Amino acid sequence: MINYGFIEDVLDLTAYMRGEHRMPSIPYVENGDWTPWLPVYEPQARFFESSGCTVWGSLNCIETFMKRVYGVEQNYSERFTYLNVPITPDTGADPHKTCETIRTYGLINERDLPMTRTVARYLNRDDLTEAMYDKGERWLQQHEFRHEWLWNKRPANYIEVLKEALKTSPLGVSVTAWREVDGVFVSDNGGNNHFCMLFKIDDEGYPWIFDSYDHTIKKLSKDHNIRRAKRFWVNRRLVRDMKKHVSVLQSILNSLMIFKKKTLAQYCEEAIGTDVTPDDLIPDMVACAITVSTLINKTDPTFPKVAGTWTLWDILSHRSDYERVTTPTPETIVISPTGTGNGSIPGHVGIYLAGDVIASNDSQSGKFIKNYTLDTWKARYVTKGGFPVYYYKKKTI
Repeated sequence: MINYGFIEDVLDLTAYMRGEHRMPSIPYVENGDWTPWLPVYEPQARFFESSGCTVWGSLNCIETFMKRVYGVEQNYSERFTYLNVPITPDTGADPHKTCETIRTYGLINERDLPMTRTVARYLNRDDLTEAMYDKGERWLQQHEFRHEWLWNKRPANYIEVLKEALKTSPLGVSVTAWREVDGVFVSDNGGNNHFCMLFKIDDEGYPWIFDSYDHTIKKLSKDHNIRRAKRFWVNRRLVRDMKKHVSVLQSILNSLMIFKKKTLAQYCEEAIGTDVTPDDLIPDMVACAITVSTLINKTDPTFPKVAGTWTLWDILSHRSDYERVTTPTPETIVISPTGTGNGSIPGHVGIYLAGDVIASNDSQSGKFIKNYTLDTWKARYVTKGGFPVYYYKKKTI
């Protein structure tokens, strides 16, 4: 497989998965299709350069985002970012390092450091001037740039995760370049070697990318092995742009009022007295974790459906969009994980609802019912079972 410039090693991923640089989840494009805002095509391989895909892919995402949110057609210099990473010719870079370079040096316009006719001239750092770095610094003063990986370990439902994330941003994704079969580009189960912009997943489930190589727009197979995905957010601090952003947000809020999604509490109330997982792939007597994670997944498709309380606890402990709280409020996950007690009874998990009740799977009937209060939960799982009790709540932006 040819190395097209994508390196899968991730730098400083832990902090970004913890949420220290968390970006908003604003549905700028509710249908997830960024086609109307695609940028001007700029070929990466004009002189057979094949190492800078993380730069082209990231800038395409940023330019598309800004065209949608701020109504401006930007054309930033790939070469400025390329030289500052710096990209190693015939090797490439990690997209995370490329994005952190943008956060360090900012961006400048293409006209300030344009494409060259030869590779030798393109790689010449002597063309970088103090005035260019001043412009990059000015960009940072006027813009707040954030980026975020969609996952640490790719979930089984990663296509659904991509669809949901596309509402908030065009996505930088890693792919396997390039083998076309019957009009779609396919991959094996090995590593990826290229990074580019995913701008939609169509109604049939095909991912579409805007590429920096020939043909520009490519249709991927439904099972294309997309191993990594990153979303982007830019906040322009200029007054006129803030007003533009506010108008976009207002239109989003108006649409959300019409198509308001159900809350976790609403899904729970609707599920009371029913078997949430009627397929019984997990036996009813131990189906508490699959029941709770299935309900969470209804409101958040990025959340995996899991069978065990220990696994669910581990996920809640490490996801950046959930936080441990000391006092439960409605929609708080209440969990006493199996393996943390005295062994007399298995662990359990439920969802705290209004009225000081906890709803969870009933091991006898397999139905989701309101079967505990905080006091009765503690009596069974703390006093009798020797378990700790943890409370987790999804963060609000």
